[in-house]
Amino acid sequence: MTFSESCNGVAVTYRPSTDAVTSTAATVRYRMTSGYVIVAVLAAAVAVFALQNRAPTSVRFFVWTLDGLPIAGVALASLVIGLVVAGLPLWIRGWRWHSRARSAEARVAMLEKALAERDQPLLRRQQPPESPPSRPPTP
Repeated sequence: MTFSESCNGVAVTYRPSTDAVTSTAATVRYRMTSGYVIVAVLAAAVAVFALQNRAPTSVRFFVWTLDGLPIAGVALASLVIGLVVAGLPLWIRGWRWHSRARSAEARVAMLEKALAERDQPLLRRQQPPESPPSRPPTP
């Protein structure tokens, strides 16, 4: 992976060392593996909870009544509904921030292009004319 950019007419190239790339890949692999382990432990905990709480119960909500539902089903359904209700406003806010960031990035790109077009004639004028190569003095 190589990054290049131009600074005052001089090309600058950055190549990260292979050790940095290898350690980054190892870090990503470690995070993914630990994430899978956490999800597996949580899934096992939910399964154990569901198996240990199979007793039937009745749920009443305003005028509706549901009989014979397992306690684990009621608890897990409540958890899912709570996550959706809490997560929806956060998702909407994140979507708005991403939208604002995209429009700001587009504006920055437009302004950088306009600045480069404006500075182009100035840069051409500031470059000294090329002089012919000098000849060494003759003895």
